[in-house]
Amino acid sequence: MANDSSSILWAISTAAYLLPGLVGISRRHDLGSGLQILLLYVLLTIAANFLVTFFEIHHVGIEWIEFVWPPLQYDLLIGTYLFWIARPLIRSLFVVSIILFSLFALVGLMIAEEIGQFNSLLRFVAAVLLVPASAYVLFVTHKAVHSSSGQHPAIWAASGSLIYFGGMSILFVISQWLSGDSFPMIHSTWMPVQSSLNIIFSGLLSVAFLNARSSKFPA
Repeated sequence: MANDSSSILWAISTAAYLLPGLVGISRRHDLGSGLQILLLYVLLTIAANFLVTFFEIHHVGIEWIEFVWPPLQYDLLIGTYLFWIARPLIRSLFVVSIILFSLFALVGLMIAEEIGQFNSLLRFVAAVLLVPASAYVLFVTHKAVHSSSGQHPAIWAASGSLIYFGGMSILFVISQWLSGDSFPMIHSTWMPVQSSLNIIFSGLLSVAFLNARSSKFPA
């Protein structure tokens, strides 16, 4: 029964990204450049979820998706943030991080002995880097727009990213700490927690698109 509940929750969390996708498409004429990139991220997430589900049903390997997705996810989210910050130093750091993370992924692909383990490391590194980046965007947005911060899409998108990737980072650390004999317990806990994080993230992204407007400001 627990496994059935976890599977149902996972299916709901996977389909939940349809909501921000539909909201973003319906508001496409109001989206600034940052939100356009964010909408592309959401649509690619939907496509990736569909492919993973399809391939798993047909017992096809998904290692290439697991490798490609973390750098693509990181590049799109940091690319979104670039339109919401104005400080040249921070913008430069974000751009450099995109280049370095992409190079890290390529080099790792060539030298890694176990691609599955490297893919897990890649997801962890992406999550760890996105946590401070999201926190910074959240901080400067709130500071810049003050009382109307709840109406700025950056607040909702950065909050969702912070919660999701912060949670995923913690899950990864716990899974490494409790690996071995504790794997069944980790697996049974991982799915419902990640599913909940997916639902929260997709919900906050939907609110970001609902608040679509000109979203570039000095920070």
